[in-house]
Amino acid sequence: MGEQSKEDKENECCVFIQRRIRGILARKYVSRMRVEEMEFLGMITRKKTPEELRDDPIKKMLAYQKERKLIQISHLAQYNDAREAIQEEIDNNQGTDIME
Repeated sequence: MGEQSKEDKENECCVFIQRRIRGILARKYVSRMRVEEMEFLGMITRKKTPEELRDDPIKKMLAYQKERKLIQISHLAQYNDAREAIQEEIDNNQGTDIME
């Protein structure tokens, strides 16, 4: 009779463990289904692949903005240099005319 109860306890333990594992797996499955459904409905965004992260249009836009800003700064410096050169030329050429 003692062995039967030990065997029953082992069976009960196995059933308990199986029940817990099945519950955990079921919850994971439902969670995964919920996420897929929300992605399908557009309620959440899906995770990006490495290719999508590499070709991210926002990152490209920011990089282009930085490049354009650098070009803009260099053009502004060229403009200021040219303006100063013209101002000096005007002062040199027309300065004598103004003095007369």
